[in-house]
Amino acid sequence: MMNPFIESFLQTVQPLRKQIVHHDIFQQLDSLEHLQLFMESHAFVVWEDLSIVRAFQKSKNKDFVPWALRENAAQMRSLYATLLLAEADLDMEGKPQNHLDLYIQAMEEVGANTSKIGLLMRYLEQGVPWVDAVSSLRINPRYKEGIIHLLRHLELAEAHHLYALFGFARLHQIPPLLEATALDLAEQHPEHVATFVYYLEQARQYMCLQEDVLMAQMLTEQCGQDKEKWDSCTRLVAEVLQWRIKVLDSISRLIPQEEVS
Repeated sequence: MMNPFIESFLQTVQPLRKQIVHHDIFQQLDSLEHLQLFMESHAFVVWEDLSIVRAFQKSKNKDFVPWALRENAAQMRSLYATLLLAEADLDMEGKPQNHLDLYIQAMEEVGANTSKIGLLMRYLEQGVPWVDAVSSLRINPRYKEGIIHLLRHLELAEAHHLYALFGFARLHQIPPLLEATALDLAEQHPEHVATFVYYLEQARQYMCLQEDVLMAQMLTEQCGQDKEKWDSCTRLVAEVLQWRIKVLDSISRLIPQEEVS
């Protein structure tokens, strides 16, 4: 029998996850120009997902302890396989490349503007505090506010919050319309969309590691019967998902409606 707390949690977050996967924006990406607009903004969501993975990984390795048989093998396999794909994915030539760099490469090929996500990466590589780096970006103020809100949570989050974000706030499924559109555009413009199609294939492997049953088990182990923990996890994940829906809404409004087929 399912824990009533996880059942209530899923009843709140699953409809929001479905809204993201089936958002109307994915019906609008019917040209290279529209895909460019989408990718320029969505690059920050890809980066956020990787930041969630990094925060979760760091929370598991705060202190040195000798190895012992006490970690759940299925959970650790999921975590480290996710980390491998995030930090050392493979490009189309089979060379190691992190997941975001692969996305940026796809953006460049599509013709999307990479200057903003590229500037953020340069700032972070130079050691600029993340809040200053994000605040300096000339991006939609609502995007900026959402990024800062999420990263502050990652910086201060307790373990159960990180489990909730890792398991249920990241994109968990390639939107079917996005995949179909990418394949259609690749037929028309193979020199521009091949890397993006490859990125989606790699991302599917990455997302397959997010098995809802396993993620629910991990979160249940963290929260147990503590209603306060469950309530705070529900609020946090719902906030992140709702913000991402608003980001997609904003991108959708950037696409001239008269051009939508």
